[in-house]
Amino acid sequence: MKFSASLVLTAALLDGVTGLRTQRKLRVDGDHETIGLALTGGSLTAANIGGAVMRGFQQHKVTIDGEEITAMEAFDYVSALSGGNFPSIMYHYAQNTTSDEILDAGGISDPSLITTEELETIPENSMFHTFVTSIIPSFMAAFAFALLGASFWPTMVYIHFLAPYGIPPNMPMGKEKTTEDHVVPRSEIKSTPVVEFSMTGPANLYPNFIWEQQMYGLAEDVAADFDSIPEADDPAFQALVVELGGLRPGKLLNNSDVLEIAKQNGCRQPVPFFGTPGEIRSQFMACEMTFDPVGNATSEAINFEPFSATPEELSTETDVYSLEKLLGMGTQLVPIMLASLGSALPRDIVDVIEPPIQLDIPTADGVKREVAIADGGYNDGTGIPALVQLKVRKIISVQTITGAYIGDTSSVANPVLSAVTKMTQFFGLVFDPSEFGVSPTNFGVAQKLTNKIFELTNDAESQLVKYANDMFANFQAGNPLVATFKDLNVVDNPFWGTEAGNKVDLTVILMLGVPEKFSSQVPQDVAPPPEGRNFTEYGFFTNEELRLVPNTMSARTATIDLQLPEYNISFSGVSPIPEFALDVKEARMTQILGSWIVKEAWNGLEGPDGESTFGGFNAIFGGESSGFRSEGDYVRAEDPPNSGAGNIQIYTLMYTVAASLFLSLIL
Repeated sequence: MKFSASLVLTAALLDGVTGLRTQRKLRVDGDHETIGLALTGGSLTAANIGGAVMRGFQQHKVTIDGEEITAMEAFDYVSALSGGNFPSIMYHYAQNTTSDEILDAGGISDPSLITTEELETIPENSMFHTFVTSIIPSFMAAFAFALLGASFWPTMVYIHFLAPYGIPPNMPMGKEKTTEDHVVPRSEIKSTPVVEFSMTGPANLYPNFIWEQQMYGLAEDVAADFDSIPEADDPAFQALVVELGGLRPGKLLNNSDVLEIAKQNGCRQPVPFFGTPGEIRSQFMACEMTFDPVGNATSEAINFEPFSATPEELSTETDVYSLEKLLGMGTQLVPIMLASLGSALPRDIVDVIEPPIQLDIPTADGVKREVAIADGGYNDGTGIPALVQLKVRKIISVQTITGAYIGDTSSVANPVLSAVTKMTQFFGLVFDPSEFGVSPTNFGVAQKLTNKIFELTNDAESQLVKYANDMFANFQAGNPLVATFKDLNVVDNPFWGTEAGNKVDLTVILMLGVPEKFSSQVPQDVAPPPEGRNFTEYGFFTNEELRLVPNTMSARTATIDLQLPEYNISFSGVSPIPEFALDVKEARMTQILGSWIVKEAWNGLEGPDGESTFGGFNAIFGGESSGFRSEGDYVRAEDPPNSGAGNIQIYTLMYTVAASLFLSLIL
């Protein structure tokens, strides 16, 4: 007797979740200028940072059109990719909870109140507890279900990130549905989640197409002709490049030229998609995508054209477009991890976790094609382009650097270089042909070549120079690293579908090190420095447990013991999935820092000479500030939740037992 994996997965926990609250408050825009929050990618490091900043906005109130709401409720969209999707989806969809509870809004944001006990305690009903809990038990449970035919990665993210918060499995997504057979955002939620993901070729050529063909021709041709790319006609920016050091003069890509080279190479590149509760969209240009054979596998060309579809239109009887599928698509790292570890793993394990997440998409031929979907980081690292394509007027972008300074934090003594280089792709700036080196593990090359969405100058003012000056002044003053690009001119981009004529105010929060105004208030006994060292150096704590805050590491190597003799699987060694868990103290300090940044910059920032470097978050929301919320304002769930991150171990055990039971029945 064989059981449907979807049926098994649904039955395993359906009794453990309660009915969804189905009444969602609609947002009426009117003359409202849309506001979007963009959350960076970068594993659980980015998840924790994104959640920390969301926590800060949840702790503030604004009054808009006479209604007092939290600042989080003032966002129209929350766009994310990769690890940034976890806090966004958990915030929007967690059941049996409130926004205050899931974001731990009642927790402290004052660094002077930090104690050792505070750093060792993360509320179990907040999303943050999930980020310090090992994903390995969830991996083991998902592996067992994958043996039954379930899709491995969506099942794992469901067990770890969704099931503990009362979200039922394998249920169609809905936008404004009022029946209980659809997953919809929690009733108090006003924003729309946007999940960026990438199409990575035909499903039958996955993952080898990614490793052997994707971006190679386009990147190699641009690199070979690099000298012919004109230098940017922006003397102020070129002078900044010289001052920063480490960069050659900036050259300015032309989207039309890149498009022509892409077509000459069969458009073999990742295609940016994004999904919301009611729509899956790609505005990638019409293009014939051609493919070389992979071993004995071949694929006909895909005549791609821009499209928009509903979740129902992309669902099949056996493959429901569910929340776990959307979250799985937006965070799918398996091809990246297998590129590094695949040769060290038994083929029996690779065969279980490797099958792609698939979508059947419409094409210009009038037929649907099965394509493979992977992490949105193949196309973008910030969540910004999707919001620009949606014509959002004001964007707040949370950005971070992950893992780059583990050995030497002195390399960020001046963070302006990091601030600038994170943004150059959006102005079409490139500096050296070595940027286009394609390999199975260098998955972000398309970001550098296809993401020009803004003009470099605005009324002859160099956008990046003003941004760099504001960031440097904030650094000198010990402020949070927050600055705004004002009235950016959007350009036509055939890869993302952005349109010239629109304007964007883009505010960047760069999470890199700890601002001096924050660290100077932290009691020294909670982060004692090593003997002979200062409390902070180069903008980071010197305490060994906290030295990487907020740029912590989450992808630590883990080992597993997987024994399934019925399937001839016997493996003990390095797990194909890293530990994916933050250290508690680092995570908690980062959460406090993120919310402090919002509070510190709420009414604006000034540099050391008293000049304005940031106009303030309150001004972005365009309403009357009601300020920081008092403790009595926070709303907890009316009933004690039957879910929460503290129950992850229980849920993974339930799934493992259920999978084992059904495996025993079919063998």
